[in-house]
Amino acid sequence: IEATNAQVAAFLAATSHGRTTFSFSILPGVLRMTRDKAFYNASANSSGQLQTDAAVLAKAYDAANGGTGAFDPDKYDRWIVLFKRMPAYAFGGQAQLTGPQVRMNGNINPGTTYHELGHTQGLSHSHYWIPAGPVATGPGTHLEYGDPFDAMGRSGSSANNHFNVSQKDRLGYLPAEAITSVTTSGTYRLHRHDHADASGLRALRFSPAGLGYDLWVEHRRFAPTAF
Repeated sequence: IEATNAQVAAFLAATSHGRTTFSFSILPGVLRMTRDKAFYNASANSSGQLQTDAAVLAKAYDAANGGTGAFDPDKYDRWIVLFKRMPAYAFGGQAQLTGPQVRMNGNINPGTTYHELGHTQGLSHSHYWIPAGPVATGPGTHLEYGDPFDAMGRSGSSANNHFNVSQKDRLGYLPAEAITSVTTSGTYRLHRHDHADASGLRALRFSPAGLGYDLWVEHRRFAPTAF
């Protein structure tokens, strides 16, 4: 767990260019739930109840160990519950969108953890656009998890898979001068964005009339170690 936390903190510091930092506290023990595994495993929708029950136990543990708030989930911006694998749950990780809760089903690894923490920051999945014809700005469909380079897509667990520039813009990770909205033809020099100390122009945004969404161009120097 400590090794995962260190990698998650390093990833988020890098992909945010120093704008998001994490420090972790680990409850030094295993909490025994008051309900048995069969209760939660009886429904694929019980994970919220599991996390609520875990919070009650964590608060009790905190009160019995000095009452400092060190293990009170309400004292933290984010809190993660790692539990023994529940077959009824289809997910490896689950998070509240813009909320503090994260659930890890039977395992905790860096890629899944910072993916779920991305959801708590308000990020949706990074998709892949599949045009229905030869023109990228025409009709098409989004492929869920389709972006192979982004931690919010389907890239593997790697420090290389920074959030894409659209996601970084949404979180305020890119300054105004790092983004150019393209309205006329021209030549642009685009710098990499997948480094903690990246600088310069890192994103081109196109907003075709009537399309209903923006197109982004980015440059990466690294690729994920797995897809």
